[in-house]
Amino acid sequence: MVLPHFVLLFALLIVELFVCIASWGLIVFTDRMSDNLWRFSRDVMGYALRVEAYALLIHDRFPSFAVVSDSGAAATADEAGRARPAHPAPGST
Repeated sequence: MVLPHFVLLFALLIVELFVCIASWGLIVFTDRMSDNLWRFSRDVMGYALRVEAYALLIHDRFPSFAVVSDSGAAATADEAGRARPAHPAPGST
């Protein structure tokens, strides 16, 4: 029963369209994209991927209605915005 997920996904993708247009404008005029807009886009695309994977029988776990993934991020960013692994190698600080 994936229909409620498709309804939510449709609404989120309409909002995502406007977020992409706003992000484009910010990038053109300020040379920078807002962290919140980037995070929203990332979360919507992740949710879409989870719903599509379940609908296409690629994944057996029924997706939650939470837009943010419950599995956690594979990488995080430090204060300067540089990506760093979520789990550092043993012996490194």
